[in-house]
Amino acid sequence: MREKDLIRKIRNGNEKAFRQLYTLHFHKIANYAFRLLRSEEDTREVVQDVFLKIWNKRRELNPETPLTHLLFKITKFTAIDAIRKQQTRPRIVPLGEAHQEYLLSFDNELNSRELQATYTKMLERLPEKRKRIFQMSRDENLSHREIAERLDISVKTVETHIRLALQQFREYLKDQSNTLMLIILFLLE
Repeated sequence: MREKDLIRKIRNGNEKAFRQLYTLHFHKIANYAFRLLRSEEDTREVVQDVFLKIWNKRRELNPETPLTHLLFKITKFTAIDAIRKQQTRPRIVPLGEAHQEYLLSFDNELNSRELQATYTKMLERLPEKRKRIFQMSRDENLSHREIAERLDISVKTVETHIRLALQQFREYLKDQSNTLMLIILFLLE
């Protein structure tokens, strides 16, 4: 069944079509959520929330919008909400441990901001097409074949652009003598 037909059926409340959507996309969404959350329990909750949101907002689905992109976007924001909720949960810890946790949390937040800023800088240095392909691969979690189909280019071209982007990142990071930069490179590979 074509994706547009599937969306139309879901919009009309067809549960069988929704189960098909779930079966088609569950593993991709679960893997993406786990990469963001690093917790099986949180991943299960987020994936359940994502599909629940799709079902509850089914009448607003646009058959022209690719479902994969929408699902990844919803997953990303739902995971961010889950992380925020975790951070606001009150916990009782001894004062010394609380102080140490605060320092670690502050350090992690600082590193996270620095990582994001470096990643953004590196992306800005890429030619527009290479940047788009790389973002589709890493940020939208699309396969090389999916990117090739969307951009109407060969899979080999996609692979070349990603390889060249990683090569440029390595060159950029070589000049940075920071452990954080090595972490970025590891995450991008």
